[in-house]
Amino acid sequence: MTYMPTLGGGLLGRRGFLWGVLIIFSFLVLFTILSFLQIEMFPFSNHETFLSQMKLNLVLFAIATFYFADTHTRSELDFVKNLQDEKMKNETLLRVLFHDLANPMQTIRMMIRKMKKVEEKNNLAKNVELLDRTSIRIVEILENVRKMKAVEDHKFLFNKEVHSVSDSINKAVELFEKQISEKNIKVEVNSLSSPDFKIVIDQTIFSYQILGNLISNSIKFSNSGEKIKINWWKELDEQEESFIHISIEDRGIGIPEDILKNIFELQGQVSRRGTSGEMGTGYGMPLVKAFVTEFNGTIQINSPISMPDGNLIKGTQYLLKFKLAE
Repeated sequence: MTYMPTLGGGLLGRRGFLWGVLIIFSFLVLFTILSFLQIEMFPFSNHETFLSQMKLNLVLFAIATFYFADTHTRSELDFVKNLQDEKMKNETLLRVLFHDLANPMQTIRMMIRKMKKVEEKNNLAKNVELLDRTSIRIVEILENVRKMKAVEDHKFLFNKEVHSVSDSINKAVELFEKQISEKNIKVEVNSLSSPDFKIVIDQTIFSYQILGNLISNSIKFSNSGEKIKINWWKELDEQEESFIHISIEDRGIGIPEDILKNIFELQGQVSRRGTSGEMGTGYGMPLVKAFVTEFNGTIQINSPISMPDGNLIKGTQYLLKFKLAE
């Protein structure tokens, strides 16, 4: 009986330990009452039987103690590991945040110094415009960090409903009409089959965060006059389940291998200037990956792009895959 609390604790935690103690206490009370009434509860035929029962209890107690100690140790190790992982994530997030905020803050300080000089008064409008763009960049960085942390902590609120893929893509493209026009880029949007596919998503997140980030990258790293293609089509997998594939493809400068292999990791976060000097926050792709996963989808990036004939061409292809709504 002595191993009951330990065995209960190992199997059910604190609740099991308390139940084990209660059972032992109940037996002790019963044994005391029966002894007072001179009734033998556990009669033994001889001394050897009594010793053998004691040895059995000791062995069982040792096994239960070892099991409980091992379970408790594993639980403690898992807790410490999770704590260390969380600490590392927070430290990485803060380190990247401080690094990304340093440059725009330095720009603001430099512009303020310039604006104090007499010769810069004639350039006031230009300086104010630069300060405005820099402040917008700071807000974008902070907002992306907030979103990333909320997603990691499972506190981001999603409004998942059935939405049209074509409608979501059109909303995303409309968002970049100004940048597309300024850079003289042509965007082709085509459905390779029926345009009425529907998937379960939060349309705002899907259009403006997932597709928006990918289209923004294609525009940013394409040269003036180039073309971006957005196609989507339906496919069946081996289990005959229907999936929608979305491809966003450009013929821009592509993604270097050292950046591509860590593109979804905050630790490997790298922000590059676009072909016209555009800057990003560096949080776009980790957020895209987190949101795609939330919608039970997958994302694949190919750079350079492999053509059907096996040749590789310069550019980047983003491939998204989502299960079609019933």
